[in-house]
Amino acid sequence: MAAQKWRTEDWVAVYIGFFIIAIILAAFSWKLFDLGNLRSTFRWTTDSQIAARAPGWSAALDDIAKDAKAKPEVVAAAGGLKAALEKNDRPAIEKSAGALAKAGGRNTVAGSLGGEVRGHAAAQAGKVFSGANITKGVIIGVAGLVIGAVGFALIGGNVGAFLIAFPVIFILAWLARMLAGNGLFVEYGVEYVIFALLLGLLISNTIGTPTWLKAGVQTEYFIKTGLVILGAGLLFMEVVQAGALGILQAVLVVLVVWYVCFWMARKLRVDDDFAAMLSSSVAICGVSAAIATCGAIQGDKKKLSYVTSLVLIVAVPMMILMPWLVKAFHIPDIVAGAWMGGTLDTSATVVAAGALISDAAMKTGVIVKFSQNALIGVAAFILVVWWTYKAGAQAGGQQPTAGIIWERFPKFVLGFLIASAVFSFFLPTPMVDGTKSVLGELRTWWFALAFVCIGLETRFVDLATMEGGRPAVAFIGAQAVGFFVCFVALVLYRGLPEGRSGEVKDKHRPQGLSATIRETTDGYKAVTSDPLLRTFGVGVFFWYFLMQFANFLYLLGLDTSSAAAASGTDREDLFSQLYASVYTSSSLVALAILVPLLVVAFFVAYVAAHTLPAGTVYLEVFRVVGAVTFLAYAAGVFPAAIWMAKPWPVALKEALDGLIYGLVTAGTFGWLWPR
Repeated sequence: MAAQKWRTEDWVAVYIGFFIIAIILAAFSWKLFDLGNLRSTFRWTTDSQIAARAPGWSAALDDIAKDAKAKPEVVAAAGGLKAALEKNDRPAIEKSAGALAKAGGRNTVAGSLGGEVRGHAAAQAGKVFSGANITKGVIIGVAGLVIGAVGFALIGGNVGAFLIAFPVIFILAWLARMLAGNGLFVEYGVEYVIFALLLGLLISNTIGTPTWLKAGVQTEYFIKTGLVILGAGLLFMEVVQAGALGILQAVLVVLVVWYVCFWMARKLRVDDDFAAMLSSSVAICGVSAAIATCGAIQGDKKKLSYVTSLVLIVAVPMMILMPWLVKAFHIPDIVAGAWMGGTLDTSATVVAAGALISDAAMKTGVIVKFSQNALIGVAAFILVVWWTYKAGAQAGGQQPTAGIIWERFPKFVLGFLIASAVFSFFLPTPMVDGTKSVLGELRTWWFALAFVCIGLETRFVDLATMEGGRPAVAFIGAQAVGFFVCFVALVLYRGLPEGRSGEVKDKHRPQGLSATIRETTDGYKAVTSDPLLRTFGVGVFFWYFLMQFANFLYLLGLDTSSAAAASGTDREDLFSQLYASVYTSSSLVALAILVPLLVVAFFVAYVAAHTLPAGTVYLEVFRVVGAVTFLAYAAGVFPAAIWMAKPWPVALKEALDGLIYGLVTAGTFGWLWPR
């Protein structure tokens, strides 16, 4: 029975995701094979499509040439590209567009236009259907078949039936990516997920999904594996780029929209499980959040299929509508990107909609969406605790314990978080950058397989008739609320006074929330600039947290005192006893935890102060401090498990505690390290 717990779909997705990541890292480090062989080409644009776009490109080139601030080399490159467009010389267009992109540089109008034109000119259909490109697809397909079959066997599925069905699913995913690679669809931001869903829907709603194919329709298996790999692309520093207020805006929108959707669903008599999946999908990040929520609450798979289909169907018109509204009302690009990142439910639609506006809008949207994606683990944990206590409160329900909460927690979310932490803090930047594109390619394949499966198991009749269409009404209503709440939050955020620099140059009170937070932080950094004082800063943080926990227990004590008053006990005496008991016991717990933390942090500060000079970048401080702290807390648990018969589950939990302490300590040291 114990072995079966480690062979669930969640755990197998983690194993496969980690295995794929490990293979790519090993190939990059030891040059086992060319990672480029794993990246297939799907972009293709016809000559007629280029000719149709040429007048618009030429007009944009004229604007670049007339710009008084444009560099001479940019003007010359723009003229060369215009001449190539007039001749309809595709090789010359590709070469001239490359020269313009190089001269213009990144995040400029000229550079973006050059890159766009070069991408279309280089995207010849012959490359997509070439023998080399088809071979790359076959290699990926065979590898996916073998790895997927091994995982399916661990789950306990029918491997023979899977081996027959998987190639068909993969071919449909390849067709979806090929169709989405056409220049017309690239221009309008229609992603592969739409075609994957449509191809599956076409089969399921016409001839029906054949019985022999259903063994390969493993939506959650594919998408959970893809989500674990996605963690490698969710880097902490990219999320931090959104800034404290940007992240706060993302959290605010998630909380408001989640609650509104759940409230609307309850009012429409939608059951709680269905409401939770709808709320997470519309508030956080669409399909990924719905999958995580379903695992956390152990929800109905049919309802999950409904939610994922609804997310993708609603995303398409919003992806087109929002860029139009941005241009119609002249909304600044940064605000527009954050608005779309907080409103659109899938990362693919955020990228596509942002690209229709500008590079700045696209980048901002992706950062905000990443901030919301980072909340998947938090949301999953909260829902696990909530649903566990909810089940325990029901008649005959099992009383909630830490073991039950752990059992219900979706393990693939844990894999997602671990992958994100490893790539954010422990791997060197060249390795992260060198493997980013190929891991993104492999993640895309797993997601493409999943979206094909969603279409194959979804019927329009079911979408229209499930619970009378009430879940769809709740979803769309919450989407509308999120649409406006996110925009209002952005207006408030952008409207706040930006304040001055962190250095205080006068005795006046800082003006605006941004300036107040910034200057308070700078003052705290100045006080704790000494390496030894930083140690006590870590301790103070934990002490404050534990005292707040004591206050929480104190409030629980008030409820107990009110209940006990009915039994004749003097309320004031009981109140005093409870307060003294709770506060004293919490203080003892705090001291028991705080003293070891201070001791470890003291020695970590000693090592860091003699290893890292002032001005060391954040990630380097994080890596050194995190590694030393983790070793201090967790290095001894494994020898104890091997030689002293300590139970392995206990050892692993202690190691996880050490990892958490290490991450928190490393983050604090990196934040406060002298610059």
